[in-house]
Amino acid sequence: MVGELLALTMPALGFDRDQLAPNYQYRTEDFYRLLAHIALEDCYAANGAKLLRWQTDDAVAVPPPATLRSYAREYEVEELEAKFIRGTCRLLEREELLPEEPVHLAYDITDVPWYGDDHEWTSGGRQSSNTTSYWKYAVLSVAAPNRRYVLGATPIKKENETADALRRLIRRVSTYADFELGHVYCDRGMYRGDVVTTCREEGIDFLIQAKDTGAPGELLEGLDDDEPDGENGVRFAGFTGRDQVNVFAHPIHEGEIGSEAREKEHVAWITDYDVEDVPDEKLRKYAYQFRDRWQVETAIRQLKHDFQGRCGSSKRAVRTFYFGAAQMFYNYWTALKYELPYHFGGRENFQLTATDVLHAIREADVERARTGTKRII
Repeated sequence: MVGELLALTMPALGFDRDQLAPNYQYRTEDFYRLLAHIALEDCYAANGAKLLRWQTDDAVAVPPPATLRSYAREYEVEELEAKFIRGTCRLLEREELLPEEPVHLAYDITDVPWYGDDHEWTSGGRQSSNTTSYWKYAVLSVAAPNRRYVLGATPIKKENETADALRRLIRRVSTYADFELGHVYCDRGMYRGDVVTTCREEGIDFLIQAKDTGAPGELLEGLDDDEPDGENGVRFAGFTGRDQVNVFAHPIHEGEIGSEAREKEHVAWITDYDVEDVPDEKLRKYAYQFRDRWQVETAIRQLKHDFQGRCGSSKRAVRTFYFGAAQMFYNYWTALKYELPYHFGGRENFQLTATDVLHAIREADVERARTGTKRII
């Protein structure tokens, strides 16, 4: 099954090499096999390549780490973004893998620890793993139960690039996806005028968690227990001029992560949806669905910690390539967790770990999957 997923997506993930050229040596899947191996071993490419050569026979081609980095540096970061978004969209063309349309999205910023020298693209964060220096990535994901695919990711340098990265990722997905986009969920870190403007200009609806100040704060203060409410046409600090948004508040669902630690019993969101003339049940639906955004954070942590090998490069293209490969490995895992239970008598009899998938990527016979006419299982 993994061989089939690799065969399906490799055309989008290749390096534009002439396979008939005399110096053609490594297939696209050889590079991803190495990246899966270093994720599995939690090591750098130099050590991982040596170990992979030792573990496999001479028929398995193992690209030198220098070649891996050289291929990545031939592309601009934006080209690599497009490559992995296109690969993910090809994956989602497979029957039954796509969630019910419209497909809602979640947008977030995540940190990847950096242990190298000072770099213009790194910035501070909470102390963790003996470092306070991080690469920041903007990540656009699918927000749906059991199918939280990561659609695209890109490194960003400054906070004011948040909206530009969102615009670029949405445009890429709109270009390559054969499905209808719903709205995008954002946490309070995206409570910004430029993010709202970007969503409006790209024609995508939004639900952004509001801060407890201004109009949202006033709405929260006036609510009784278990009472939702909303107001159209309010201003917030991120906007200038006459631009306005709508705001609604709803009681925190008891299943929401961290709900027991909240000082307030409600959460507020800004949106362009009409929130005054709709039933409370619709506001409740929006608030409940926002919980899918919190689960996306868990998915991104799994991507970083389980599916990405160590990367010591300070080159943005190389880091984007590593993160993009991890994106694909994570998406294969998500797809397989949805597909494979049917072959094993149901979800209660089935468990698939990240380690299982990385082993399968490393060992998959992609050529057999390309030439076969039936599924391997």
